[in-house]
Amino acid sequence: MGFQTAANQQAQGTQQAMMFQALAAQQQAQALKESQDKALAELRQGKTEGISALREGQAAAAPTLESYYQQGVGYQQPYMGAGAGATNQLAALFGQGGAYTQQPTLEQLQMDPGYAFRFQQGQRAMESALGSSGLRGSGAALKGATRYGQEAGSQEYQNAYARFMANRAQAVQGLQNLAGTGAGAANIASGLAGQTGGNLSNVYTGTGQNIANTALGAATQGATTYANTGNQLANVYGNLGQGLGQGAANIGSIYGQAAMGPTNLLANLVGQGLQAGATFAGMKYK
Repeated sequence: MGFQTAANQQAQGTQQAMMFQALAAQQQAQALKESQDKALAELRQGKTEGISALREGQAAAAPTLESYYQQGVGYQQPYMGAGAGATNQLAALFGQGGAYTQQPTLEQLQMDPGYAFRFQQGQRAMESALGSSGLRGSGAALKGATRYGQEAGSQEYQNAYARFMANRAQAVQGLQNLAGTGAGAANIASGLAGQTGGNLSNVYTGTGQNIANTALGAATQGATTYANTGNQLANVYGNLGQGLGQGAANIGSIYGQAAMGPTNLLANLVGQGLQAGATFAGMKYK
């Protein structure tokens, strides 16, 4: 009975140790799962906040770029307006039936200040010369006046025509300069439009890539968290299994030793008795 009682006490102690080991493993596993859940919640929150910040930045960038574009186009608007007006005026002047497609009329040339002034001065000089010679009003004077008018008219017509065409060319050049300035301003505005569009495209593309990278990074970290927690849980349960197995083996050994205890004790006593008998017999027959 003593061997069995001692074995039961040892087995109970081993079982209690196994229970404490299982409880500790359960608590450790629960702590690992809670840590995993907390880490995953923080990852989700970080991902949500990061994506929200990226979208807010994108929403703020678009109006800013649009504002810069409108401001830049506004600077070019006066030049574009002047250029457009000059282009329309050139189109009207050189279009079908336009004023610059026709030769100047005699009335237009006679309106030239130089033409009228020179003709009047020449006529006065001729009349004065005829008057001093006493030929004023004569047939010779009339012929001279007629010849002078024809010659002066022809010469001054050429001069007035040249001045008229030079003024026309100067006016055309001025309109062409304005039209060129407007075209340059329109090119600048077009460049601003293309640049703004490119910048907006980069903003949207960059935001999309950053959102994708944020989501991918969170997913990668989440997978790493799951893997680490799984490895740690495997170690906990593996150690628990080894401990429980060893405890069960220890209990079996305890009860095995308890079962063999009386037999071993009897064998020891028999051995000791035989040895004592042999010793006694040797002493007796010595």
